[in-house]
Amino acid sequence: MASLDKVTQPTIGNLLKAQNQIAAILSDYPCNATTSGSYGHAFLIYSDTVWLTKDGITAPVVINKPATFAGTSYASRYVYEDMLKIYEDKITHQKGAIRMIKYIFPEPVFLDLCDDQGQLVGKTPQQIIQHLQDTFCDDEETEEEILKQYKIMNVKYDPSELVQVYFKALQDARTILASLNETASDKVLIRQGIDQFNKHMDLNEAVDDWKKKPSIDKTWKAFKTHFSKAITKNNKRSGTLKEIGIANQVQEQVEANRDNTETVAQFQLEQAQTIEALTTRLALLEASKPKAYGAQVPPAIITPPPSDDISQMTTILQAVMAAQTKTTQESPGGNNTPDKERKRQWNTNDNDLPNGQRSKRRHPKSDTYCHSCGYDLPPKHDSKSCKWKKDGHKDGATILNKMSGSERNCFHYKSK
Repeated sequence: MASLDKVTQPTIGNLLKAQNQIAAILSDYPCNATTSGSYGHAFLIYSDTVWLTKDGITAPVVINKPATFAGTSYASRYVYEDMLKIYEDKITHQKGAIRMIKYIFPEPVFLDLCDDQGQLVGKTPQQIIQHLQDTFCDDEETEEEILKQYKIMNVKYDPSELVQVYFKALQDARTILASLNETASDKVLIRQGIDQFNKHMDLNEAVDDWKKKPSIDKTWKAFKTHFSKAITKNNKRSGTLKEIGIANQVQEQVEANRDNTETVAQFQLEQAQTIEALTTRLALLEASKPKAYGAQVPPAIITPPPSDDISQMTTILQAVMAAQTKTTQESPGGNNTPDKERKRQWNTNDNDLPNGQRSKRRHPKSDTYCHSCGYDLPPKHDSKSCKWKKDGHKDGATILNKMSGSERNCFHYKSK
């Protein structure tokens, strides 16, 4: 009984649900009657109208108690015992179905069906269900349920699900309509299915093939088989096309990566050539400095790690610029008169703190700030005019609203 849901009041919805739950249990008990199909003893809970809507069912199941045996052969005796066994199984499962109905619904709803001793006898499961529906369910509720099931029959086909899910929704709606004495023929279900499949271009061919079939072959069972095969075929094709598309994308990515690798290699080669040229230029400038009295120790050149080519180029370039400035200032005949005060009074070697920072300001009269370069910059260098913008650079950043920009040398502003 664990798979049965108890209710407090019979309604159309509760009755239909109870029928389906009981039928699921009865289907697990095989029946040797040929007309029961693969549904076991489920016919005991359904009316003949509903029973005939089931797949593969063409006739009601009729099992009567066989007459007293009057045969004379072993073969006839065997046939008689087989018929008697089928009948006894029917009675056993019929009693079980009634017990399940009494378990689901409260006892008072059966009072009209009980005898003087309060026993529910002489009634079949179908008769009990029909009695509850006639007694407790009004026409308005029935009409609402019928309308609900017709709406379900208009459900959209979802290609992301197995088509059997869609077929079952239509078939379940027809079964419920049949239990409400509302007829929904194979043509109604097929019409709904064709309407949905016409909205999917990959099924247009399958729809055309179906329309060409003779009318006698256009059954609900044949319809399900036809479109199940067509959809399976389309899924296989789309899977192959998808795999081809992925392979093409991978090939394109490999080619793009190869091009990028060649570009990076060329860029690294150009960097190496530039570094070599700058190093040579620096050596010439150091050699051209005037000789002092006595031996001078040549300045030590700190070579940055080879993994950071940009940093290496920047350091060497700064050294070259510093050497040029120093050579000009120390060379004989150099002009150091006051009219040269407009030249810059700093060099690139004054970054005496980590991360390119310095303890002494270069531009004490400037308050400009750059999102990528930080603070202590020339007046004309700000976030908007920066020529060395990094990824995520913000042109509107200022020293008062850095927008998560560089903190380089910003401590000078805080100490003002």
